[in-house]
Amino acid sequence: MSVTTAEPPTGITTPDMLDLGADIPAELDTDWIPQPWTLPRLTAEEFSRAFPGGSLIADGIRGKIVREAMTWLGTPYDFGGNGRGGIDCSALIQQVYRAFGIELPRVSRDQANIGERIPLDQLQPGDLLGTDNSTRNDGADHIVMYIGNGQIIEAPRTGLSVRIRDILPDENWWGVSMASFL
Repeated sequence: MSVTTAEPPTGITTPDMLDLGADIPAELDTDWIPQPWTLPRLTAEEFSRAFPGGSLIADGIRGKIVREAMTWLGTPYDFGGNGRGGIDCSALIQQVYRAFGIELPRVSRDQANIGERIPLDQLQPGDLLGTDNSTRNDGADHIVMYIGNGQIIEAPRTGLSVRIRDILPDENWWGVSMASFL
């Protein structure tokens, strides 16, 4: 299954060869990558192969939510952005849940308070993680979605695109259960 629509230049890594947790180098000529860069919808079997050993619930609502979030991979970060042309962290969470008829608040500080706070070892795919790393506002200034297997999907910051990465041990996250919405 390929996500490209044209042949890449010789010697260039194609999206299906990229580590989804890695940043795409700025110097990479990405004109041949369909924009926004999205992954195709995966079957439960394909999804399980893509994330072996993960705790993803491929056929349940949580697995569907994670797969929806993955369709945003590669979308550029845009503070205040709310669509496929550019999106910020809280809009990503809001848009993913909206696809399932679940309306969430727009900003990270409000999203980080909509469910019960839980320890990170109790997270399930589709739950949220909030962090407060700035004095810019009171409460969470960044929000991400847990996808299983110790990984998150996030719209990180200006200059980067929606990506999947590991939760790092030195990050100051708190978990937010989404069980009451699912």
